[in-house]
Amino acid sequence: MKDFELLKSLYEIHAPSGREKKMRKFVKRMATQRGGIVVQDSAGNLYVTKGEADTYPCICAHLDQVQDAHSKDFKVIKQDDIIFAYSAKSKAQQGLGADDKNGIWIALELLGELDVLKCAFFVGEEVGCVGSGRADMEFFKDVRYCIQPDRRNGDDLITSISGAICSEDFLAAIDYAKFGYKETTGLMTDVEELCEKGVGVSCINISCGYYNPHTDEECTSWSELCNAFDFAHHICTKLTDVYPHKYVSTWSGYGGYGGYGGYKNYGGGYGGTYGDWYDDWYEKKYGSGTSQPKRDYSYTQYDEDQDYDTMYELLSEYPHLTFDEVWRDYQTQFICMDKDLAHIIYDDTIDFVSEKMWEEMANQDAYDAKSKQMEFSFADCG
Repeated sequence: MKDFELLKSLYEIHAPSGREKKMRKFVKRMATQRGGIVVQDSAGNLYVTKGEADTYPCICAHLDQVQDAHSKDFKVIKQDDIIFAYSAKSKAQQGLGADDKNGIWIALELLGELDVLKCAFFVGEEVGCVGSGRADMEFFKDVRYCIQPDRRNGDDLITSISGAICSEDFLAAIDYAKFGYKETTGLMTDVEELCEKGVGVSCINISCGYYNPHTDEECTSWSELCNAFDFAHHICTKLTDVYPHKYVSTWSGYGGYGGYGGYKNYGGGYGGTYGDWYDDWYEKKYGSGTSQPKRDYSYTQYDEDQDYDTMYELLSEYPHLTFDEVWRDYQTQFICMDKDLAHIIYDDTIDFVSEKMWEEMANQDAYDAKSKQMEFSFADCG
C-alpha cells in the first residue's frame, strides 16, 4: 500500500536550495525508521545503507526545491488523480516541490519495502548539482546501478545526458516498455554528475509524475508517481548483478544535431567549449573587434560562458523551446538569475544553433545530391 500521507508530509516541508535542513532532518528520521543507517557528509548530503550485501541497488534524489512561495496555510489537495497545493489566504496555487520530493518519496518507500538498498540524497541540485559535485564516491563502490526519479511527466527514461549514462545490457534487462517508459535524452542532474565523477555503473533518470516543475502551478499525477515506484521496485528486485558503464561525454566537440557528424566538422574544426565556438562564430558574422553583447554585463565576477554552455546544451537537444519555456522550466540551471540577461543568452544561442542546423542540413543535402548523381553514373555504366 503506497503511503500518500508520507508524500503529503514531504510536500508540506519547504526546502529551497541552501535551506534543506528541515527536509534533511525529516529524511533522516524516515530512513532510520525503515532500517537504514544514515551518514551525513560535510556538504549536507545524506547516504543511507540498508542491509548487508556484496552489492546494492541505489536510488538518488535531491533534497532541495525551487519555489519560494510556501504560505502558512499551504494545503495539499488531491483531486482524483491530481495533487496540487493551494493557499486560501493568497487565493493562489503554490508549487509542491514535487521536483524532487517525488523522488525522495520513492526512495523512502523502497527503503520500507526492500531488505537491501542504498540511497543518496543530495543538496543543491537545483543550483548546479552542488551536493553531488561533492559526493563521497566511496559510497558508490559497491552499487549495481543508480536510479534517479527526477524527471517531469510520466514516461521519460533518460539514458543520455551529454553522452550515454547507462549500458545497453542494463537497458535490455529493465523491461521499461512494460511500464510505459520510452528512451530519451535529458539535462543536468545528480546521476550525470556521478557519471562525470567516475561512478562506473549504469545510471538512469526516470519520470516520476510531476508537471510544471519550478512553478507555482506544479502538480503531480498520483498514478504516474506510483508507476514510477513500481518501475524502480521492479529494477531493484530483478537486477541483482552489477551493470558497469564508462561514461564518455560527447559535449567536447559536440556529436552533432541530427546525426550529421558534429559541429566539430564545420567551420574549422571546433573542439572547445561553446564559449569558444560562439566567439569564433560571432567574429565571423560581425567582424573582428566588434563589441559582443554577451560580454556587456555589469557582473564583474560573472562567468557568462558557463551559462552559454548550459543554454547551448539545452537548445541543441530541444531547439523548439521558446525563451519563456526555458525560463519557466530551466532557470535554476543557470548562474545568471537576471531574466533580461538570460534572454540575451537565449537569443544569441538560438541564433547560433539555428545557423548550425541549417549548415548541417545544407551539407546533408549536398551529400544526398552527390550520392544520387553517383547512382545515376553507375546506372549509365551498367
